[in-house]
Amino acid sequence: MNLPDFTLLVDFFLPSHCGVCGLGTTVRGVCASCRAEFDPWTQEAACGRCGDRLTEDEREGICAECALDPPFFDAVRAGFWYAPPLDALIQRFKYGGDLRLGHALARALAQERSSPPVVDVLVPVPLARQRLRSRGFNQAAVLARDLGAAWHVPVLLETVQRRRETLHQARLHAAARRENLRSAFAVDRVQGIAGRRVGVVDDVLTTGATLNALAAVLRECGAAVVQGIVLARALSPARRSR
Repeated sequence: MNLPDFTLLVDFFLPSHCGVCGLGTTVRGVCASCRAEFDPWTQEAACGRCGDRLTEDEREGICAECALDPPFFDAVRAGFWYAPPLDALIQRFKYGGDLRLGHALARALAQERSSPPVVDVLVPVPLARQRLRSRGFNQAAVLARDLGAAWHVPVLLETVQRRRETLHQARLHAAARRENLRSAFAVDRVQGIAGRRVGVVDDVLTTGATLNALAAVLRECGAAVVQGIVLARALSPARRSR
């Protein structure tokens, strides 16, 4: 019996309601009907460094932006493109506090990646204390815990801290995002990072400014590899008009 046949049998005998529509049944978090509406991110169509969508004239696997100014991180792996209906679901999870939906989306991401990423530890992008208290949870930590359990990879929840409150990245253009994150992160437990392949988990990646700022700090602490692992990859602002 192949894997798709097995999961269909499990869904049939041990069903639960879909975390997205609440109607379909599945033990994998998202029913087949909802999952079919997500736009899958594929490595072949994306930049080998930042994960953004390649244009037809970028045939070498690296986008023009990364070729000109390589980031501190090594690669990005996403589950899906940030597009309807997934974009609204992520907003509902992140700002509406729908943790059940968050767990369902994490399971969808774990299943979408046909093989687990080659990393030694997972690190969620941290929230500042004030924002964490206001929101009540860190969406990246929710995803990281579930992915760590699915992939059997340790999750370091307290190793990286956000030193200060920053403006919401979604309100800023690319240059302002980089400035906003200057000296925003610190690593408290270097021994958990040095010499290891680190997967940085977040919900959405747009310009890559947050991941790049965090990757720079992890590199300074001796990380051997830094890879972004995100639920959804949004097109960067520079590519939306192309």
